[in-house]
Amino acid sequence: MRAGIIVLVSAEPRTPEVEAPRRHRPGFRADIEGLRAVAILMVAVYHVWVGRVSGGVDIFLMISGFFVGASVVRSYSERRAPSLWRYYARVFGRLVPAAALVLVAVLLSTWYLLPRTRMTEAVQQAVASLFYYENWYLATTGREYGAADASQSMTQHFWSLSVQGQLFVALPLLLLVLTLVLRRFATLRVLLGVVVTLLVASFAYATYLVQVDQGLAYYSTLARAWQMLFGTVLAFVVVLGPVRRMPHALRSVLGVLGAAAVLLTGVLVDGLTLFPGPAALLPLLGAAAIVLAGSGDRPTVVTRVLALRPLVRAGGSAYGFYLWHWPVLVLVVTLRDQPVGWLAGTAVLLAAAVLTWLTELLLGWRPRWTRGEQAEALAEKEPEAAPGPETAAKPEPETAAEPEPETAAEPEAEPAAEAEAAPETETETETETETETETGTETEPVLVPDAPAVPAVSRRRHRGARVLARVTPRAVVGTVAAVGVVVSASAWTHHVDSERAEVLGASDLDTAVYPGALTFVDATAWPTPQDVAAFPEPVLSLEDWPASDRTGCTTDLYDEEVYTCDFGDPEGALRVALVGGSHAVSFVEPLDAVAQVRGIRLDSYFKRGCPFKLLDDDPGSCTPWSENVLKILVEEDYDAVVVTGTRPAPDGGDYVPDSYVAAWSELERAGLPVIAIRDNPWLPFDAAECLVVDGPEGCTVPRYEVLDMSSPLDVHVTDGSAFSTLDLSDLFCDELVCPTVIGNVQVYIDTDHLTATFSRTLAGPLDEMLGAATGWW
Repeated sequence: MRAGIIVLVSAEPRTPEVEAPRRHRPGFRADIEGLRAVAILMVAVYHVWVGRVSGGVDIFLMISGFFVGASVVRSYSERRAPSLWRYYARVFGRLVPAAALVLVAVLLSTWYLLPRTRMTEAVQQAVASLFYYENWYLATTGREYGAADASQSMTQHFWSLSVQGQLFVALPLLLLVLTLVLRRFATLRVLLGVVVTLLVASFAYATYLVQVDQGLAYYSTLARAWQMLFGTVLAFVVVLGPVRRMPHALRSVLGVLGAAAVLLTGVLVDGLTLFPGPAALLPLLGAAAIVLAGSGDRPTVVTRVLALRPLVRAGGSAYGFYLWHWPVLVLVVTLRDQPVGWLAGTAVLLAAAVLTWLTELLLGWRPRWTRGEQAEALAEKEPEAAPGPETAAKPEPETAAEPEPETAAEPEAEPAAEAEAAPETETETETETETETETGTETEPVLVPDAPAVPAVSRRRHRGARVLARVTPRAVVGTVAAVGVVVSASAWTHHVDSERAEVLGASDLDTAVYPGALTFVDATAWPTPQDVAAFPEPVLSLEDWPASDRTGCTTDLYDEEVYTCDFGDPEGALRVALVGGSHAVSFVEPLDAVAQVRGIRLDSYFKRGCPFKLLDDDPGSCTPWSENVLKILVEEDYDAVVVTGTRPAPDGGDYVPDSYVAAWSELERAGLPVIAIRDNPWLPFDAAECLVVDGPEGCTVPRYEVLDMSSPLDVHVTDGSAFSTLDLSDLFCDELVCPTVIGNVQVYIDTDHLTATFSRTLAGPLDEMLGAATGWW
């Protein structure tokens, strides 16, 4: 069921025409429903086989905004009383049950089919998706939007649904507030001016953010808002402008050009790096041209094609298909451990279609498209229905009110939600029941999709039965599924919290049983006991981050502000700074142990995802943060600055980036000694997941694949320079391989971050190396 937005200045009494049958309203736009079908097919095909952004999600956002605008205009023309709560109940009452059902399926499949190490992330993202903040979760945790592979979450596509959900709440609320504040001045043209102003502001912000931080821009609601507002403005133009008088030939040309723009977007534009900036205008202008082409009395060729029954039916199921196709795709790719081909990809799409059909049956959704409606939608409009704003506001396709699934494969954006929040389509409008008081004052209409047009008295008489038949399955299934997601998340979180104390207390482990890196220093003095399970177990290793990483010592991914924390001996005679990203954090605990014994005050400067570097034209916040840290380091006059000095090379081994050297040169120029630590190996697989599936013996990597034969840092050491290096590679690898379990201790949390338990076993070797490099002891 779709819901219109009821944003009006006032409701006026009118005389009810109880006995008169209501004539079918000619506002249904089958072509827009078909456009949604094309958009979701683009999203799915690009997710499954192409691995690029198709532009379909952007089109779904625009269509959602179009229906919001059309609903506003219709509400003004009918002067209906505002009722946002009913609107929200209708919108989310249709969106949430299906979404919750999919989220339950995701949690169950994660539990039974995937490594248990994925459960924590799956639970966190399921909750974020259920409560419509998945886009911000992905943005703040640094998850990049990418093609379907084993590293992607099965709920990643909910980012677009979250954007739409947030805008479904904000936009109607904003319009209602404006009408209440402006009162009699709140005309449609005034509201249009406000919407255009907001559109320009959001577009400008998106243009800026794409250049500064495209990862954040892709998920940002504020950067995406202009796409939905674009659709709202389009609805106003269709209703208030002379679109219906546009020559048929011109509309035909617009339709063809618009279809070409929509279909070619994924080929011509790299949406992953350019959206939602100006490049996103290509699919939106194309979709707008199609909408304008279908707004006249005579349908164009493109309009007729999009109004074909199969496309319209597919558009009506777009939301469910969008919800299912991405989880199915990611699950198949993960289980097969390889991308899908034509056969497997086709099976994925068919499976998603079957699941969509089953979801519709379970939730009581029914096809709303009949031959009679199709014929009427394609027929020429009656003259009296053409010009008025009331009919113009109906450009909302019946199916348009349904949610669209477009974010699926590559989390583009979802289509279904737009329809849900969008105003009712003609079919829905025609079947909406208007409840009138005895005095004739109109109240909020109750929209009942799929019901035939009947006299008003009959509609009122059967209203309760129709509503119960439609709402009850959805309400029951949706409530049970939503509660299931919340309860599952709560239970798993409680389980993890109860086990976390064991991990956090790992500093008290018996080194005779869990020698860790010490066994590679001297296997005779520190032998590895047999028949001892590795610590921590893989699932709990996800919690085994250095304690300092939980105390607010790290600058956020998008922030440039500098935070510092003190470790070691507060009264130490020597002052050392440890600077960098998460790999520098891995060394804070062993260096803290050394500093306490050797009388060193250790200050940390950490930023997520940001090694200490100076890079020209850095589009992110890393270089600005590094420059801020550099100023502080010079002012504080440290005795030494410790950094991580290498990165994995694209063709294997490791190397020293030029941006690192540039930052070190500035330190040396200021007279500050630099100590660069050769970074630990980066694995080509997730260590925790591999250990769950294959055990320690199956989770090693040849040393030559991840490390050069000699340290690439050595070439930067010159006589008389204040630059020294620490090479810990022999503590991570033997002569042939680099294991994931050393001395009964799990080395890695994921592909490249050290567990705090293992990093603490590096303290002894680090003490010896640091003394030899500096001569301090």
